[in-house]
Amino acid sequence: MARAQLRALGLRAGAVDSRVTRGWLHVVQRGVYAVGQPRLSRAGHLWAAVLACGPHAAISHRSAADHLGLRPSASARIEVTVPTQRRSRRGLLVHNAPLPRAHVTRLDGLPVTTVPRTLLDLAAVLPLDVLRRCFETADRLRVLDIRAVEAVLATANGRRGAAHLAALLDHHLEGLHYTRSDFERDFLALCATYDLPPPVVNHEVEGFEVDTCWPRQRLVIELDSVSFHATRAAMNRDRRRDLVLRLAGWEPVRLTYQQVVRETAATAAALRTLLARAG
Repeated sequence: MARAQLRALGLRAGAVDSRVTRGWLHVVQRGVYAVGQPRLSRAGHLWAAVLACGPHAAISHRSAADHLGLRPSASARIEVTVPTQRRSRRGLLVHNAPLPRAHVTRLDGLPVTTVPRTLLDLAAVLPLDVLRRCFETADRLRVLDIRAVEAVLATANGRRGAAHLAALLDHHLEGLHYTRSDFERDFLALCATYDLPPPVVNHEVEGFEVDTCWPRQRLVIELDSVSFHATRAAMNRDRRRDLVLRLAGWEPVRLTYQQVVRETAATAAALRTLLARAG
């Protein structure tokens, strides 16, 4: 509890200090106390950090990423953002920055920066590859709000790391808007570029229409676009279908946008090996 909360309950300053002396209250941060026993859970320390920084503070940066499930943090130091000038102190890393209400949410009652704002903050303090993993985790957890990320970037005003987040968003949108016909066109182009035998497109195999295949080699290639294969139901359907094909002696292989468009050489080499292996 904050000292102001205790005072609001009717305890005078002397009464608060007396309870600290008697061991009924334990100082966690300046002006913040644990009641009854000094040991706090992780959530308790997060609450203490927010209370210590004032009513407009929110858990942010790496601590927010941990609390939101984007990236675990082993650091005992808690990061908090406040829109007013406050100094860091023992166990707290305080960031002084504008904090619009739209950039703050509550998780388990605790004020924490939203996923988009957290990604923007992380862009300033994490390497690009680590930021990418956080972005992908948010997408996998289905907490990535594209419009909200765009809105946060619109207010970034040249902040450090904002360009990295913008690039990740552009890359994500490029794959998101990729249609099945685009995918098929680029896959056929990959086969032609690397002298692979032309596959059959939209062919029926074991009662299913597959994206492409090489019937003689019994090799099926499914092109997994975000729009058609990202939902849990779609993933379950795809796994059942793959099992049926394998039981019938076919080899189903799933390729992503990244593999077909950005990793063409490696993908072509893998396909060549699979075709040769199948004879």
